Order: sequence, then C-alpha cells, then structure tokens
Amino acid sequence: MKVKFYLLLFFCLLGAAHLYAADGVTLVVYTNDGTQTMFDLDRQPVSTFEDGYLVIRFTDGGSDTEVTYKLAELQKFVYMKDGSSLSVTEHQLDPSSFSVRGGAMVFSNVPAGTSVTVVSVDGSVVFERRMASDGTLRLPLSQLPHGVFVAKVGSHSYKIRH
Repeated sequence: MKVKFYLLLFFCLLGAAHLYAADGVTLVVYTNDGTQTMFDLDRQPVSTFEDGYLVIRFTDGGSDTEVTYKLAELQKFVYMKDGSSLSVTEHQLDPSSFSVRGGAMVFSNVPAGTSVTVVSVDGSVVFERRMASDGTLRLPLSQLPHGVFVAKVGSHSYKIRH
C-alpha cells in the first residue's frame, strides 16, 4: 500500500517538477540503506516502473544511462530546488472526515470554505469545490472516470481507486 502511494505521488510530482526543470530542480531518490542519488532535471530523466523497479533513464555526456531501484528498497523520492523539498507531505485524513459510501465520496466535519480538489494520476484536476457552510460535500463516483485519484482537502490527501 505504501509503495502504491509513493508511485502515485511520484507521477503527480513528476508532472509538476517539469515546470521547474530549467531552474535547477533535482530529483532525489532515497533508499532504505540511507543512500541518496540526485538527478538533475535539466538532463530530462525519464522515469518508469517496470516489474517492481523504478527505472530512470537519461543521457549523460552523449551516452544513454539507466539506473534501477527495487521499489521495496525505496524510502522516498522528492524534488528539490535550492535545497528545499518540492515534495507533497503524506497526510491521512481524520477517518470521520472522509468516507466512500452509497456510491459517493463524502467529506464531512471539514471547516466551511476549505478547498476540495480531486486530481488524476496524470495531474489533471477532475473535481474542485469549496466546502459548504455546513462542512459537508458529496461527490458521486459516477462523475469520475475509472482510475486512481488523490483527493486533497485543505492540507490533507487521500488516495481513491475507482
């Protein structure tokens, strides 16, 4: 489950990080043994997931280079700019604030006016609203295409598979 969350997070961040590529942003991969590896996005690395591995390919001095990591050995990966992380912090919603029932995502007990955004794995916003004055919001799943999404409510995120 944790690996799946990191995969989803990686794809979401990959799209956002390309906006910063010309400004010295790096992808930093941390493994469970404490190793850190930095990839300069100006080199335009291509990241894929193949048979339980994270594979990063890029051109280095005219030659093609490939680096692989077993997903089970990854601790995390973040995008850094000037030493500051551009990553999304993993949060869990209060279980009483979010549920999927009756064919809908239901958000409750959330402060009025709080932003609710649902994003697909390709980074597209598929739903965006502000919480009603009573602190509740219901999103029928029939309004979403099938796939994996991240629902962001204020500063909290939750993965949804539909």
